[in-house]
Amino acid sequence: MEVLITSVVVFVVIPLVAGYLTNRWLIRTRGEDWFKTVFLPTLKPVSIAALLLTLVLLFAFQGQKITREPVPHPAHRHTPCVANPISSSSSPGKEVVC
Repeated sequence: MEVLITSVVVFVVIPLVAGYLTNRWLIRTRGEDWFKTVFLPTLKPVSIAALLLTLVLLFAFQGQKITREPVPHPAHRHTPCVANPISSSSSPGKEVVC
């Protein structure tokens, strides 16, 4: 549970708060027009690259665990059920029991 909380804080809360504060500060100091015409077009490619890098790093740090335990632990037996709505809608009559 501690790892989950740390991950949420590091990958969701901190970037969200930093983005909000940066948005407010830049609009106040440079103006909304500059923010929309200069900053956002410059930031877009950087944000896409940062997202891809984050995904690569997440999988890289979990690589050994994924290869060591490719099937979910019994305690996580409901994890595959996330795909239930997708699989049951694509195959009528085939119901996934979770």
